[in-house]
Amino acid sequence: MQSELAFGIGLKHEATLTDTERKRGAHYTAPRLAHALCELTLDRWSGSGVPLICDPSCGGGAFLIGAAEALVRRGVSPTTILNGGLIGIDVDPKAIDTTRAALEAWAGAYGVAAHHVCPHLVVADALVECTDLIGGIDVVVGNPPFQSQLSERTSRSEAARVGLVARFGPAAAGYVDSASLFVLLVRQLLRPGGVATLIQPRSFLATASSGGVRDDLISGGELEAVWIPGNRLFAAAVDVCAVVFSSPQGSGQAGAARTRELRTIDVLGDLATSEVLGALPVQQLLGRPWSSVVALAAGVPQVDEPTTAPANTVARFTAGFRDEYYAIAAATLESGAPLSADRASFDPQRWARVVTTKMVDPAEIAWGSERVRFAKQDFLRPMLDLALLESQHRRVSAWVQRLLVPKVLIATQTSVIEAGVDTDGDCVPVTPVIAALPGDVDPFLLAAALMAPPATVWAYWQFGGSALSSDALKLAARQVGQVPLPQDRSAWNAAADVLRGWAKTPGDPRSWESFAVPATASWGDVDERITHWWLERLPSQRSRRRSV
Repeated sequence: MQSELAFGIGLKHEATLTDTERKRGAHYTAPRLAHALCELTLDRWSGSGVPLICDPSCGGGAFLIGAAEALVRRGVSPTTILNGGLIGIDVDPKAIDTTRAALEAWAGAYGVAAHHVCPHLVVADALVECTDLIGGIDVVVGNPPFQSQLSERTSRSEAARVGLVARFGPAAAGYVDSASLFVLLVRQLLRPGGVATLIQPRSFLATASSGGVRDDLISGGELEAVWIPGNRLFAAAVDVCAVVFSSPQGSGQAGAARTRELRTIDVLGDLATSEVLGALPVQQLLGRPWSSVVALAAGVPQVDEPTTAPANTVARFTAGFRDEYYAIAAATLESGAPLSADRASFDPQRWARVVTTKMVDPAEIAWGSERVRFAKQDFLRPMLDLALLESQHRRVSAWVQRLLVPKVLIATQTSVIEAGVDTDGDCVPVTPVIAALPGDVDPFLLAAALMAPPATVWAYWQFGGSALSSDALKLAARQVGQVPLPQDRSAWNAAADVLRGWAKTPGDPRSWESFAVPATASWGDVDERITHWWLERLPSQRSRRRSV
């Protein structure tokens, strides 16, 4: 491939990035990935002649090289491509120098002298500058920086936030990631009939902060496809996707485009071909997370939308936040010091067991079975001093007292919904553990409803895509409360009976199929393959390595 030397220049530049630069969102793109996405994008462009191609955050030039290579394969001469056909923008002067050197190396491989290489390369913040390009670009491909606004290191100033909202509208407000702002930028840059593909963090598909950007793509009739890779493609601990969108041609096109189907595309092992995994009506994504896109691409089976009431009609769901976390941490002691390891020896009016996410296993609260890391300390049997908490933080103390009843605790960042029953009512959940406080319903019935295999399937289609891993669920208390209750009471009772039996004999071997079969049946007539899918995802007890 003629571009190997050129890509090598960009990769060498990437190797010089400091940890600080990487943490600020600078992660350059693998050559094979750039090639694949450039081909995918140009295949969707229906214009005539040679397209004007732009990467508004070009880094080491991977996408510009990939686009140039794709144009050569389409019969365009390298000289034509390099003289006005490419535009690269980056805020980092070193990145622009690297891109220029990479393009010169690519040209040299085709026998084009360096003095004939005249791409338009600009040192600028494309989100703020480069307004002269608005409405003039045919094709955009790129991997903009991922800059979460929840991190002090990458958050924008108040003045910058105001300026971005003034330019891009309400979709740019709040905590939207900088990578998503580039979607708004590119929508302005594209001329009618233009097409773009931008890599995004996978969280773009589901987080509330990116909701305005997602809805803009839907309501404008621009979304064409979502590309989801089968594995992690960057050194950074982040899963990615890419959105493919176009600029409608002429009046009336946007409204018609709203009815088109969204195709999720997975680039296969050699990144040279793609497989269409399925399609979803675009309009059903408006105003909601694109979790169904994630579920479709991940091969999650489907269940019909149930007509039963949600779990929040029989229980109250709650979880602590930052204040609760730090208040509980300050009043937590290891039971080996002032207390006996024997639970029967502590006064429930003075002490409560502290439960972290790692302690919540499927159908079990594994307190005291292994050490956990909590508030930068190691604990085996963490105990909360209720009197000390009362003296230090009365509001959190009152919140804890309301939780000291029999309840169900639900873990987060898990591959299936995992819940354990606190039969004694002496456990205090630590953020982000969710507590479900039953009303008139038995806690084991509630746990069986939440852990039913179809409930996990339903949750993936409704709320998947925001977890740290693409193979996990991250649910808020409000979302767990929306899980539908089973409709077949007999099967529901049978599943709950299995959980009650396990609670009486903790540590005994378990046949998970004995729970999964009736729990699945409790949803009525659903595909039995859901049971097998759930069993394959179910983690072995205490095998996960989650941190609090």
